[in-house]
Amino acid sequence: MDFLVGIDELSSQKLSNLAGSFKPHLRISDETSRRVKQSHTSFQNAKGQGQRIYGVTTGYGANVRENLDSTVADGLQSRLARYLDCGTGEELAAEECRAALIARTHILAMGYSGISPEVLIHLVTAANSRLAPCILRYGSLGASGDLVSLAPLARMLMGEPVEVWDGDSRAMAGPTLEKHGIARLVPHGRDTLALINGLSCVTALAALEVTKIKKLTQWSLAALAANHCALAGDRGSYDPHVNAPPVRNFKGQAFVAHQLLSYLSESDSPPRGPTRPLQDQYSLRCIPQALGPAWEMLEQSEAWIDAELQSVSDNPIVLSEGQLFNGGNFYGGYITAAADNLALALTRFADCLERQSFLLTDGMHGLPTNLAANESGKSFLHGLKGLHQICSALTMDVMRLSLPAAPFTRSSESHNQDIVSNAMNAVTRLKDLRKVFGHLVSASTLMSARALQLSGVTNLNPLLAKWHAKVTPFLGDLSDDRAFRQELKMLEAMLVSKGPHLD
Repeated sequence: MDFLVGIDELSSQKLSNLAGSFKPHLRISDETSRRVKQSHTSFQNAKGQGQRIYGVTTGYGANVRENLDSTVADGLQSRLARYLDCGTGEELAAEECRAALIARTHILAMGYSGISPEVLIHLVTAANSRLAPCILRYGSLGASGDLVSLAPLARMLMGEPVEVWDGDSRAMAGPTLEKHGIARLVPHGRDTLALINGLSCVTALAALEVTKIKKLTQWSLAALAANHCALAGDRGSYDPHVNAPPVRNFKGQAFVAHQLLSYLSESDSPPRGPTRPLQDQYSLRCIPQALGPAWEMLEQSEAWIDAELQSVSDNPIVLSEGQLFNGGNFYGGYITAAADNLALALTRFADCLERQSFLLTDGMHGLPTNLAANESGKSFLHGLKGLHQICSALTMDVMRLSLPAAPFTRSSESHNQDIVSNAMNAVTRLKDLRKVFGHLVSASTLMSARALQLSGVTNLNPLLAKWHAKVTPFLGDLSDDRAFRQELKMLEAMLVSKGPHLD
């Protein structure tokens, strides 16, 4: 992929593509070089004029009151990276670490950080070589940026004895830089501070998560539509006359209803039967109303994440006119809010999927109990009873993980960082939740596909037929009770890899 850092727009989907690519091609345009050099010159001029500059002529954080002379400041940038390299917990995946490096490169390339031009060259060369620091899960407060998480990035560029990702393999930084022909960086001015004093790591993680979540929620809508078809639900509940202006004026509700009808229109439906009530249960009838807000939260969260990918998170901001402004753009409030909203949205999808699983298996809606077809001569089959049970177990875990992170802010760093965003904990919690939700969507999708098989409906809308053809191979032979462990794992891998429209 060809991408002009600091110039092209970086979205969640584009970052996901770049981080996962075997041949990313980040480039530095002439305009980017001009901006970075001009910003660096402005920084150098301010420093030469004796201007007091945070993290250069002062200590860091609560030590900002300490004024440093040139002898003390020498080597301060290297020591900054070392003392902050104290993350803990499991390693983030290579793709996640590459995404963090690419996101930080893009922000620094915008020319508001006063970095030495060679820093950008080192970053782009490392990204194109598929190098990335090994980042550990815990340590970032989300203010001041991702200090602990991004410290290994600075140490990697300096060639210090720190583990890095070389493609998808781990290695040591020094020999790896030498292998790829990358000289060791000697940081000057505020180079290290600019590398780490931002939200690029947590924003990159959020971007990767929202791309996976979008796919899983689209698969969820397909499963819910299949359930509605198999259960002979009243399609009038999804009609635009019920869910769109002038009767209802919510974009998310109209969208969800439209998506469901896009799978159901032109599909046959089994007869409702004389004992069915006039109106369906809420878990069938109210899906647009339940998931409309969730869909809007998903869209808003993605917009905030994409905006953060395009926004400078650093301190101070160095303008080309020679002005330096101190502020708080390293504070991850928007990312925390996005992650918390995404978690809440996923609980609504999980709730709908799990509640419909009861309708599929109760034997009172035209489908055999537990979705077990006993015509094979077996005296008793359990069908998908086990999948129904794990749907409840997984939904409980989704609910547990949906607790918001924002209210748990703490004061840190000698009360200098006296309100922090808790962004990293919010996003890593979201990652855990998304994994559990993926398990649930996988199990629910198998149940939905089996329900459609047993409903007797043969004339399906092309989109629903395409969905069914992709999923039914994972059901396998159901002439007897069988395990689904491997099938669930393989299906879930497909769900998070395919596009949101199942193409």
